[in-house]
Amino acid sequence: MRQRMMDRMREQLQASEDEWAVLQPRIERINEAQRATRGGGWGGAQRRGRGGDDQQQASQGPQTPVAQASQALRQAIDNNASADEIVQKLEAYRAARQQAEAELKAAQDDLRELVTPRQEAVLVMLGILE
Repeated sequence: MRQRMMDRMREQLQASEDEWAVLQPRIERINEAQRATRGGGWGGAQRRGRGGDDQQQASQGPQTPVAQASQALRQAIDNNASADEIVQKLEAYRAARQQAEAELKAAQDDLRELVTPRQEAVLVMLGILE
């Protein structure tokens, strides 16, 4: 399915094979960076009642720093941690998100430098670029 999406994106960008060889790794880097900025929260696979957090964590493989910080914050909340501990976990979560967002912006800027205005517009419409 991922390959079909990438093939469709290549068509929409009207990229030659040579162009695509340069663009595709950068687009994949952005996709990974976007996933890294979202890691965690209250919903998704992390939600209780779907086999438990530990089982879900094990099946997902390595976690991003944002997902790790989110998990630590969620545990602090669930364990009725002290206000100081919650503040510490919240700050760590925000710092991880800021770092992930900076990496995403750098990846987007790197791609933006290589595309035509039309390609940039297509990538904005697809949610790859902002």
